[in-house]
Amino acid sequence: MTMEDFELMNGTEKMQLLAEQSVFLAQRMEGCFKISLYQLEGFYIEIYFHLSQFCYKSVRVFSDTSELAPYLETVDISEVCEN
Repeated sequence: MTMEDFELMNGTEKMQLLAEQSVFLAQRMEGCFKISLYQLEGFYIEIYFHLSQFCYKSVRVFSDTSELAPYLETVDISEVCEN
């Protein structure tokens, strides 16, 4: 599965593939959206869920790990840093 293959799928196919084969990584809030991050093979997928309209608004696909930066703020590494 490539990013391009994923992007060509319809919404139902994307959601089914995410449920069956992806790995859920994290969740964050941005404005009125709850954004869920998944990894599938060599790329990442963000699902934007509109909180007040109770529906999915968009899907974003990327492979550049620098785009994971917003999620790093929520990672607790205190146990690793204890002396």
